[in-house]
Amino acid sequence: MNAREGEHYNLILNEEEDEHWSVRILEGTFAETIIKFHRIAVNEEKGALSFNFHVISSPNVHAHIDNEELQKYAGWILHDIIESCIDEGSAKFTDRETGKEVSVDEVFSDGTSG
Repeated sequence: MNAREGEHYNLILNEEEDEHWSVRILEGTFAETIIKFHRIAVNEEKGALSFNFHVISSPNVHAHIDNEELQKYAGWILHDIIESCIDEGSAKFTDRETGKEVSVDEVFSDGTSG
């Protein structure tokens, strides 16, 4: 599945935190569920994305971080967000060891970004 902003989810600004965004899921099993991503990392060796998130609110009692269906959906959304940020040039990546900003090409050393 490919998630698309405006169709499958919307980005919303957290009211308590001026610069942090959350995601409102618009359709499906988790419609109207609001999640917030934390600690997003690229595992260079495995070529995989890892992330944490928490559920801010949901009308679905099964919407929790241990729900595998919600984890997959969150992954699709995060992939779309990162891909859009890379395309727009607004993506920022930081090396965990040095704390320095690194380029997209350094993060995705095999030349792929999506």
